[in-house]
Amino acid sequence: MKKVNIQFYSTIDENILFIKNLFELNEYKILLRIDEPKLNIIITSENIENIKELLFENNLKYWSTEVYFSKSKFNIDQPFNVFSDFNTNSMFLKIGKQDNTSLEESWLATSLKFDDEELLKRFVKIGNELKKNTSCGGYYNEGNWKKGKFDKLIRYTEGALKFNQQGGLVYQFNPKINFILEK
Repeated sequence: MKKVNIQFYSTIDENILFIKNLFELNEYKILLRIDEPKLNIIITSENIENIKELLFENNLKYWSTEVYFSKSKFNIDQPFNVFSDFNTNSMFLKIGKQDNTSLEESWLATSLKFDDEELLKRFVKIGNELKKNTSCGGYYNEGNWKKGKFDKLIRYTEGALKFNQQGGLVYQFNPKINFILEK
């Protein structure tokens, strides 16, 4: 069975738009999980417009945010490191941290345990749509915006490209290892 596993650079606003678009389909239960402080927020019509505020007011110590999509009720009483094991048949979006100077990688993936083939097909279609709406290619930044080795697998949105072109660093885990995005 095909799964979704896409790492990409996307601005907070673009990630929020992605969440809102899936919410508007009215097909999925959506859960916002923030790791520190431990927080679970079911996304509803009452709070969908306030996702950005929820993200920034609750990510106090360090940034660790995932949004889960599922047809089933979430088992929220599980530790963060094994949450997907207890919430099978789901897809998650790890929202990369963004501030004025840097943007961390985001990640869209399906849970490892999946037995609802129809739902998985829909999630794969969503992943394929994301791929169509992103570009690939970039260089390792060797410092002072000097282009290093080209990597064709770096995936990014238009917003991330613009952010990078305006001097914002885009990185996977360590801001000291960052990329110059280029079509």
